[in-house]
Amino acid sequence: MAEVLKAAGFRKSGAKVTRTLEEVAHLVTLQSSVASTSQSLRATINLGVWLTVLEGDGKPDMWSAHWRERIGALMPEKKRLLVGDILGPRSRVRCS
Repeated sequence: MAEVLKAAGFRKSGAKVTRTLEEVAHLVTLQSSVASTSQSLRATINLGVWLTVLEGDGKPDMWSAHWRERIGALMPEKKRLLVGDILGPRSRVRCS
């Protein structure tokens, strides 16, 4: 995921990928599901927006973001996104 987002100006730091444009930080994290097994990974993508004007010198963080949502909440009902559709055919991660 980080490699795909890097082309759009995102940088990986630990488990999150961020991009800061002036006073707005865009945050992306991949969160694995309890339904994951040793054979398959089920995950969701968390999206966040963090405003530096409201936080001063703080570091952008998903859990203190001013807006955050799971990607599934932004998709049509009962629609699943296969990360393979984004990352290519080698990926087998499901996001819901």
